[in-house]
Amino acid sequence: MLYSERPQMLMVLYFIFAGSVLLFPGRAWQLAKMASVIAGFIAVSASVWRVHQGNFELLPTAVGLLAVFIGWIVLGFSERYLIDEANQHAYVAKVLLCLGLIETVVQTESLVWMFLAWGALLVTMNRLLLFYPDRPAARWVVIKKTCFDVLTGLCLFAVLAVMWLQTGKVNVTLADVAVGPHSAWVGFFLAIACVLTTAQLPFHGWLIQVMEAPTPVSALLHAGVVNLAGYILLRLHVLVEYSLAGRYVLVAVGGITAVCCAFVLMTRISIKVRLAWSTCAQMGFMLMECGLGLYSMAVLHLIGHSLYKAYAFLSSGDSVTDAIKNVFVVRYRRDQIRLNPYHAVFALIMSLFMVWIVQWIVGLFVTLHESWMVAVFLASGLWPLLWLPEGSDNALWRKAILQFVGIVLAYWVVSALMSEGLPPAVVSSSNFSWVLALFALLFVVQLIVWFQPNSNWVSRWYGWVYNGFYLDDFINQIIRKLPIVKELA
Repeated sequence: MLYSERPQMLMVLYFIFAGSVLLFPGRAWQLAKMASVIAGFIAVSASVWRVHQGNFELLPTAVGLLAVFIGWIVLGFSERYLIDEANQHAYVAKVLLCLGLIETVVQTESLVWMFLAWGALLVTMNRLLLFYPDRPAARWVVIKKTCFDVLTGLCLFAVLAVMWLQTGKVNVTLADVAVGPHSAWVGFFLAIACVLTTAQLPFHGWLIQVMEAPTPVSALLHAGVVNLAGYILLRLHVLVEYSLAGRYVLVAVGGITAVCCAFVLMTRISIKVRLAWSTCAQMGFMLMECGLGLYSMAVLHLIGHSLYKAYAFLSSGDSVTDAIKNVFVVRYRRDQIRLNPYHAVFALIMSLFMVWIVQWIVGLFVTLHESWMVAVFLASGLWPLLWLPEGSDNALWRKAILQFVGIVLAYWVVSALMSEGLPPAVVSSSNFSWVLALFALLFVVQLIVWFQPNSNWVSRWYGWVYNGFYLDDFINQIIRKLPIVKELA
């Protein structure tokens, strides 16, 4: 089976409207608005229909609705943003095509079509990144990204080849995905493909340098394309779960990327560059969650990251006004903002207590199967919300506590809803120690930077951290030596 019954209409809709825009370029934006409205209606009605038929799957339904919503927002913003730009109809057609391909990846039951649509999405996104084809920086980014896309394609082909050897079927479906003698290789190649497409170190440079593209393209890229690898890992979690090498790749590469990118983030001031480094870090965390088996946490991370990054990029134009009002004032009052390191310990203990309290309350209504390690992970990741400066008023404390409780409650609710489709988290002690060590390292470095910003240690490492440990320069040297790249350059 290629598609589910109702969502097939959604994919076909985007493809039809993409072609219609090319046929009627003068009505591109009207067709885009029409496609967004109809897609929203179909997505909601399909969800209701699935519930009525008893065939409701939360993960593809939620991600499908999310893609429709982000597409509607990006297209609406683009109409105002691209006023007086040339080739607007081609831009609209490519965005609609991207949305159709995203829905294909999300809704299809066939691994062949899923990977073909994923590859076509990467190629289409390259064309959007070349909105200004005369800019050398944009061309170089696409050349570099294309090299990683080719490697991704080879990994996906290896996945399909091994699945064919294992099942004897060319068109493998999700129902055919099961543990077999070659599952370890399948999970390993899938993990490598996801590392490449989510811009993990050292393959991150193209994502940092795509700022030549229009802002709505960046919003679509960060909110709907880069994190699609996380969705595929969740759909094929059986293969990853039984591949020890694949899980080690996700945990090690994702964890190191998350921490290193968090360090780099502290040295950058450009809002869009900071957002790009933030995406690398967040994707690292999400891959690490998948490698650890924290699938419910990865689902919440995927949805939250998509919504936040779409908003952050589309509102990045307000950064100048915000800087005048807030950032300069904060810098002026930096010496007046007092953070007590002992309060950090109190915040960590308080966060552990609050996580377990929320878990206990949710457990009164639904059955939770998560281990105590999951609660420790949540507390370790969210405790900075409760580490407030000395003298913080009650309003700030209430806001911090509400944010903390809201995120924890959302996780436990998602975990309960996903209990039928995803296995409960079972984290090994070695992976548990690895993640805690990463959190501790990040915490210690942030303390040193905050309390001793002018120390010799910080000054010595600043250049390395600011330049991303020069990993991208190393990758650039390798890519420039490729014969085909020499011809294109």
